[in-house]
Amino acid sequence: MNHPSSEWIRNTLDQYEKPLLHFAYGIVRRIEPAQDAVQESFITLSQTPQEEVETKVKAWLYAVCRNRCLDFLKKDKRMSPLEPELIDNHPGNHPSPSASLEAEEKSEHLERILEKLPYNQQEVLRLKFLHEMSYREISSITELSESNVGFLIHTGIKTLRQTLGNQLQELI
Repeated sequence: MNHPSSEWIRNTLDQYEKPLLHFAYGIVRRIEPAQDAVQESFITLSQTPQEEVETKVKAWLYAVCRNRCLDFLKKDKRMSPLEPELIDNHPGNHPSPSASLEAEEKSEHLERILEKLPYNQQEVLRLKFLHEMSYREISSITELSESNVGFLIHTGIKTLRQTLGNQLQELI
């Protein structure tokens, strides 16, 4: 078995660590288990042959991370208040301060809006708009069909449009 090169792992970590942490936190709502899920995802990646995941690494990492988060939720039913400042202070590659602030404001606003939807719609909308994934990638992460992903996204956006009107268009 050929393990991934350390350079490839490092580059993948640099690219996906912070987005995965945001994603995991959106599921478990606690920083420690979110960090654990991300760490376990990268450990699993380091133990998987690079050629098996190289062409689909983004969807693969999100799927592994999601499964770790769902495992945590099964073991621990407690939910804690949102701690976005802890995620924002997590070390990682950061864009310029103004670009980061604008993206962060949109992301936080969208998160508050999404919380009004059923969980399955929240999840696919987060993956689509916050993590910029295709229907195929979302399908492989959530184990839903691509048509079901499309239906959930359509239904979620329709509900949000009815609730928020023009305010939603500014975010998307």
